[in-house]
Amino acid sequence: MNRILTAIQAAMLAVSLTGSPVSGADAAAEQLPCPAGDVNLDGRVRVEDAQLLLSGYAQTLVGKPSGLTEEQLALGRVTGVNDAEIALHDCQAILMYSVRTMIGYDGEAPEVFYARFAAPLRTEPEIPQERFDQFAQYQSWASETGYPAGCLTANGAAGINMDYFHTPQDAAGYLSGRIVIGDSRCCQLGIYETRTGRDDFAAFGVWGGHYADGTSLPILSEALLADAEQCFRAQIRHCGRCAVYLFATVNDYDYTAGNHTAYIRSAVAAAERLADLSCTFNGTVYHPKVTVIGFDGCGKTGTVFGVPQAQFNRYVDDYNAALKNAVQESSLPAQNAALFRTVPEITGGQTAFISDNLHYADDTLVSITKHILSSQPL
Repeated sequence: MNRILTAIQAAMLAVSLTGSPVSGADAAAEQLPCPAGDVNLDGRVRVEDAQLLLSGYAQTLVGKPSGLTEEQLALGRVTGVNDAEIALHDCQAILMYSVRTMIGYDGEAPEVFYARFAAPLRTEPEIPQERFDQFAQYQSWASETGYPAGCLTANGAAGINMDYFHTPQDAAGYLSGRIVIGDSRCCQLGIYETRTGRDDFAAFGVWGGHYADGTSLPILSEALLADAEQCFRAQIRHCGRCAVYLFATVNDYDYTAGNHTAYIRSAVAAAERLADLSCTFNGTVYHPKVTVIGFDGCGKTGTVFGVPQAQFNRYVDDYNAALKNAVQESSLPAQNAALFRTVPEITGGQTAFISDNLHYADDTLVSITKHILSSQPL
């Protein structure tokens, strides 16, 4: 260990005192394809590469361009931790590899060595060991975990109705490059992430919320939009991307007469407003990539709040078809509008519900999470 530390210190000191001299052998190496980690493009991976990448990283921390070309940035992204911007993990990996070669450990290709620093493989979403099959379990979670942890904010309505779920800024999912927005079913997605310790996305949802005007806490009120915008900006600065999944809400669905025009207009307007958000970082203007997701109604047996399921579900397909058409005619970029999906499509028509016959069961939350991870419209 002391030998490695001494080599690191000596290498960094040598670079700071002498710069980057190029020998005849080095000049010849420059004619060969650059290996991963060769940020200064001289054909070898050395301490100077780590120092150059670290200098660029320091520039980005204060909002300035890194000063590196796209080729240099591509060669510097060796660990897969961040595929859009420089990561400190990359600097460390390149430095450690260069030091190994300096002290004689030169029998390993750089790509093999960097694999040890790579981001851990993401595990597949799974149904938690303790399933949430009862609505009462969500109420208990709110009291025991949600409110104390600060990820659920009470808004004065009965029970958890109209409460606001928001992924905390110190949670890993806050910087994941993905955001989900919607009603209580999106709250469920955020709660699933919390229950399982996952970091797939940040969630912003209002339990019982609406996109339509006139409700006590609209899903996209000015305050909630500001929270989503702050998360979007943080994700851009962290990983250079942000995909937003806006879920249509069952609360904005007229099961009595199928009159959905105003509700759909409100949902699409919310999507367009999110898509108009912008963030300038390192000279590039970013917008969130917004995808709209249609909903499923209620369970296919029994009743929901006393309404027979057949009556409640009779206009769901009409709603989703009209929503899809409105999304395709909206100002959303065509490539994002084309990604429109419905929850029944995501679950293969096997959407499962909890005891109230309205909110999604864990099986469905897992299917939706897998869809978000696999689609990634980044």
